Amino acid sequence: MGAVMVLPVYGMFQIFSGPPAQRWSAWNFAATIFVAAIVGGLGGLRVWSLDRYGAREPGTNWRFVAGVLLVGGALAVAMYLAWW
Repeated sequence: MGAVMVLPVYGMFQIFSGPPAQRWSAWNFAATIFVAAIVGGLGGLRVWSLDRYGAREPGTNWRFVAGVLLVGGALAVAMYLAWW
């Protein structure tokens, strides 16, 4: 649900920020959808975490979430550098 809310904002930014020839390129289209899914997904997880138990929320382990994202990012960079 978060990605659905973020996608129009990123789409409008992409349409108005680039040169006319590159606005609808496959790279820009895919990157916009990917980034909207990541940001919207993280925002949705945060809202779900806050609304799940109300005032008795057991704290989300954000260090674990950050660690998983950092390891995933490092693996993605390593795979890119290895031409995978």
